[in-house]
Amino acid sequence: MKDLKNHIKILSALSVAASDTRRDTFISVVIRTLNEIASCERKELAEYINEQFGFEPYQPELDEVVNYLIEEGRVIEKKKMLSLSTEEKETIDAQDVEARDKEKSRYQNFKNFIKYDLGYDLDDDHVKLLWGTFLEYLYNSFYEYGEDAIKTLHPHIKNGDGNSYYESVLSSIIKEIDNSELKVLFKQIIERFPDFASTEDLNFLNDLAQKTLSFSSLGFQADIAQDTVNHEIVDWTLYLDTNVLYSLLDLHSHPENDACKALIQLVRENEEYIKVKLRYSDITYKELGKKKADFDLLDDKITDSSIRAMLKTDNLDGFSRKFYERLLENREGTIHPSEAIGLSQTTLKYNTIEIARNAKRIEHLGEDYINAKVQEFYEYINRRNEIRKEFCDSKKIPFHPIEKSDKQALHDITLRELLLESRHKEIKGEEVSLNSIKYFGVTLDDLLIQFDKSKTKEDYDVNSFPVFFKPSFLLNKLVRVLPIQTKDYKKAFIKAVTSKGFHKDSSKSRDVLKIVNYLKSQGIDDEKVVYNIISQDIFLEKYHKESQNEDFNQKEFIESELNREFKLFQEQLENTRKELAFSTETANTRAEENQKLETKKSILESDVKQYEKALKKVNKRMRSLEKTVNGVSSQEKINFEAGEANAKAQKEKEKAEALKKKLRDEIEGQIENEKDVNVRKWQRKIWWHLFWVIPCAFAALFFVLPSEQNPITDQANRYKVAGVFMAAVILIFLYLIRNRYWNEINIKARRENHKVSEGLRNKLKELE
Repeated sequence: MKDLKNHIKILSALSVAASDTRRDTFISVVIRTLNEIASCERKELAEYINEQFGFEPYQPELDEVVNYLIEEGRVIEKKKMLSLSTEEKETIDAQDVEARDKEKSRYQNFKNFIKYDLGYDLDDDHVKLLWGTFLEYLYNSFYEYGEDAIKTLHPHIKNGDGNSYYESVLSSIIKEIDNSELKVLFKQIIERFPDFASTEDLNFLNDLAQKTLSFSSLGFQADIAQDTVNHEIVDWTLYLDTNVLYSLLDLHSHPENDACKALIQLVRENEEYIKVKLRYSDITYKELGKKKADFDLLDDKITDSSIRAMLKTDNLDGFSRKFYERLLENREGTIHPSEAIGLSQTTLKYNTIEIARNAKRIEHLGEDYINAKVQEFYEYINRRNEIRKEFCDSKKIPFHPIEKSDKQALHDITLRELLLESRHKEIKGEEVSLNSIKYFGVTLDDLLIQFDKSKTKEDYDVNSFPVFFKPSFLLNKLVRVLPIQTKDYKKAFIKAVTSKGFHKDSSKSRDVLKIVNYLKSQGIDDEKVVYNIISQDIFLEKYHKESQNEDFNQKEFIESELNREFKLFQEQLENTRKELAFSTETANTRAEENQKLETKKSILESDVKQYEKALKKVNKRMRSLEKTVNGVSSQEKINFEAGEANAKAQKEKEKAEALKKKLRDEIEGQIENEKDVNVRKWQRKIWWHLFWVIPCAFAALFFVLPSEQNPITDQANRYKVAGVFMAAVILIFLYLIRNRYWNEINIKARRENHKVSEGLRNKLKELE
């Protein structure tokens, strides 16, 4: 490995690509592109994205995002033209206005810093030159060091490299400044950036870090992967089911047709990053060959008008519809399905899809074993039909049972068992992982996928991974481990991070609402205090992470943040007072600078007061109420002689009683909630019984299978014994469920017998 830094970059990209960040980033890319171009045809969108952001999206992934945005009503599609909805457009415009205002504020702060703090009185052209160079320095820092660049640039983050700039980035950027005096000034700006950074500057840095992370989710840089990445990130053998071959040969209409073709194309075009062998079994080839007989009635000489008439009906199967649609579009270039199947081996081989000869392995599995597994498949289908029939009967809707022919069931189960056996042979004691088991099946059959999922065990072996996947699912997973498609990675990066609306984490919005609602509940509504908390991405990220823990205490967390902000403002106020005292003593101090410091001091004093108020409200809300109650109670013992004083005392007594009642109600509500939680935990424990129910069920099923060791030789008797045993197990389990979920007496007893936590009991005692 030649470059550890590049390797870490790629691993980080692979990690973040697996999260929701990638999808959210694509959403922002589509929204911003449509906002820029107003409207375009769906097929042209990828090209416009490339123009706007400098990278080519994978088409299937792009289609999925576009469909989602259309369903959400954020994108409108009319006559194959895509455009933003009116509401979305208004939201984007508002965001852009806000972004421009913040940019002006940051520029003004930069200009003031140069003039008042560094003492340089420059003309606007020179300030703009330094501003543009400074931004370029920031962009290049994030490009070179990823989101870790914020550790050096952000004053509140202490785990950086100890320097206030990146020497390698600075040396390359500073060459763009010709004036030697400006070069010295620029280095001062970089070194002292954490000192002059305003709230808007820090928010801008946090945005850059988020945008860098989002850009990484789109894929790593292809050229640095040559020496730093194992080029077999994925090492699989995919077996294609017959229905997938139908899609690849254009024999039927199916929503997954495009995904099937895109999956094969993706594998072929990215052999250096994903090692995927494409196979289909000889039993699949035989099933494909038998399909030829179904196409005898398809006449390629029929007239266009007759074809259009047939296509208007809903009575054509997917194969017939696909053939006649293609015939209507291109009569000369469309071959008959029978001919397509005849040429299938050659066609598939051209796409690097090889036939696998599995006859000996099937023979090794044994006919009895395969038949037993087929029987399990039919039992699963019967159970599904029973459930569906009950549902249809209850809703009084027609019931159409799920059906599977014997030949289809035999093919599907044989293919599944072949893949499982291949996995067992491949592992040979190695650690189980997606790459070590290697073998997977690709199918369009939902029933087979659901059956396969139901058979997946929790044990960490080859059976713990599903055998079959849909093409669209695999496609979505594979694009996440591939490099971004771009000719100039750095240019694409700069385009993305300089875009106003490039992805920001949507989870932050939910966290902001939680925090604001909590502050409101504590009586804290000062605009500046609230804004300073919710505008800090570092705080929000920490809040989001901590809030995932079960023992998360929102009050303590926010109180800690308020204390930190309070101390920060206190330090700033103290420093400002010192500066003001020093400047007042200096004879040559300018009046304008004095005025500036006085203004800053006044603002900070106001901020400190607001945080003091907020801290008091968070820390002492309950305590102050309790003190009020105790204080009023003690006043009741005083013998006031004046009637007015007695009236006042009576009022305060009533107020105290009201406060007591309010506190008691709140505590009793907490006790009730605690009881509810206890009951729910008790109810959920019932599902631990599945650890003996499921093994018993499997034991009963295995008892039915023929065995020389089985003392009961008669098959009918074995079915009876197994049935009685299964019925007993199920009845016991249902009885346990009934006792905990539907038996009101038991639930009530559980609630009444719950031992209230000591903290709540003490609070109640204090009110008595």
